[in-house]
Amino acid sequence: MNRFSAGLPILLLLCSLFVAAPPAAARSAGDRPDLAKGSRLLGAEFMFYTMTRDLEYHSDSTFIHVSDSRDTQFLIRLHHGTFYAPRWASGPEVQINARTHTVYSHPWSMDIFLGAWSRYYLYTFRDIAAFYPEIAVGYEWQTRWDVGVWQNEMEYSFHGLGYRFGGGVGFFLTERVSLDMTLRYHFARLHGAVTFDSEYEARRDVDEFEAMFGIDFFFGPNDKGERER
Repeated sequence: MNRFSAGLPILLLLCSLFVAAPPAAARSAGDRPDLAKGSRLLGAEFMFYTMTRDLEYHSDSTFIHVSDSRDTQFLIRLHHGTFYAPRWASGPEVQINARTHTVYSHPWSMDIFLGAWSRYYLYTFRDIAAFYPEIAVGYEWQTRWDVGVWQNEMEYSFHGLGYRFGGGVGFFLTERVSLDMTLRYHFARLHGAVTFDSEYEARRDVDEFEAMFGIDFFFGPNDKGERER
C-alpha cells in the first residue's frame, strides 16, 4: 500500500466534515473581523518526527539483520495571505523539508518549495474553531546525497512543479491568533539527474501526506486607522 492509499481515508474523513457539519452551528466565518475582506494573515507551520526501526533483508539462503535505523524529518512552512473576499485568503508560501536516516552512510535530503496558496474558511463553531480547505501550487527543488553499494558518492537533484491540497482546522485563541492543524497531500512529477561516476537523467514521482501544526496571526484592514485615531 502506497502513502496515498494509506492516507486516503483520513483525507476523505476531513472532506466529509467540511460537507456534513451544519454551517448554522455558529456565527458565519464571514462575520468575523479577522476573516473580512482586506484582512491579512501571517503564519508558520511545523512538522517533526523521528522513528526507529529494525531492517532485515532476506535472500535465497542469506539473512542479513541491520541494527536500528533512525529516520528523522523536519518541515517548516511560512505563508502570508490577503483576504480578497470574506473568508478567502491567498498569498505566497515557502516550505523547507529536511530528512535524514542512519543507514550505512547517513543519507540526507533537502526539499524547497516556493509557490502560492489559497484557503477558504467554511464556518466557525462558537467562534472557537474554523474549518478550511486549501490548495498550493509552486515550483520545488529536491537534493539528496547518499553513498552507493560500492561506497561511491551519489547525488540526486530534481526540480519541477508541485501540488499540495487538503485542509485543516484553526482554533482561535483570540480574534487575532489561531492554532492550526493541517493535512495536505503532496503530488509532484520531478525531473533531474543522478550523479556518481557520471550524470544520468532521472525522474522522481512524489506522493505523500504532510501533517502540520502551526500558528496564524491576523491583521484587520482597519488596524492602522484605529491606531492613528
